[in-house]
Amino acid sequence: MTPSERAAAIEARLSRMKDLPTLPVIILKVLELMNRSDPSIQDLSNLISADQVLASKIIKVVNSPLYAVRTEIRNLQQAMAYLGFEAVKNLVLTCSLISHFAGKGAAFNMKTFWAHSFGCGIVSKLIAGKLGFESAESLYLAGLVHDLGEVVISTAYTVEFPAILKLLQTDGCSFYTAEEKVLGYTHCDVGGWLAVKWRFPESLTQAIRYHHTPSMAKSAKEVVAVVNLADLFCRLRSLGYEFFEELDVSFPDEPAWQILKASSPAIDSIDLERFTYELDEKMDDVHNLIATMY
Repeated sequence: MTPSERAAAIEARLSRMKDLPTLPVIILKVLELMNRSDPSIQDLSNLISADQVLASKIIKVVNSPLYAVRTEIRNLQQAMAYLGFEAVKNLVLTCSLISHFAGKGAAFNMKTFWAHSFGCGIVSKLIAGKLGFESAESLYLAGLVHDLGEVVISTAYTVEFPAILKLLQTDGCSFYTAEEKVLGYTHCDVGGWLAVKWRFPESLTQAIRYHHTPSMAKSAKEVVAVVNLADLFCRLRSLGYEFFEELDVSFPDEPAWQILKASSPAIDSIDLERFTYELDEKMDDVHNLIATMY
């Protein structure tokens, strides 16, 4: 299919859905806050305080092994002071997304899905930090949402999805390849369509649409490239979707690596073996968060 044919096919299919996923109000408000020139931690606190269930969940997560606080956090104000604006914002979006989509995508293991997504968020932030990005924390969100199209495909394509799963089980290919063979397009296309509908920031839309093909990104190429590498790292460290994948990756030869090298030559100084050990330590954090959320 050409890009226009893909877009037309997705539009025709998803526009007929009566239960097309929507974003919870809290996420829309946080995204609006992110677009302001001077968002404040008080504005964010006011949003969270209006949802006591969410506030309680955030306090619970902050007190989990993920954050290793020395003194128990008892209220939202303490959590905000301890974590800061960016970390709390990301935690709000993480908790809201996981809770909102908890009942979706029953065709595959949603705990596994969110473990992969959260892992990609953490690894994206780590990579961005090593490359000296101004706001490494902002890369976390791109990693977190990159695969939302998977949830939609698993719920909207109930007839075709079993064939996708069968290819995963028999061919050792990725979701991306299996979807392309069965549907003619992928979760990247579906997620990109939804991101536009949800009015996501352009950098997030690009990361969702092109995280498997970073060279094709129209903008925010560095963000897309970071998410692409984070996705590969997670899948190589057994944080994929519980299906065997035949992966043979040489990171310095990856298009995403070359994109980042053009703007951040320091990428070649990353000790991949040491970085892999760092990631293994982070995997416990991932599983701890998912256990807390579920």
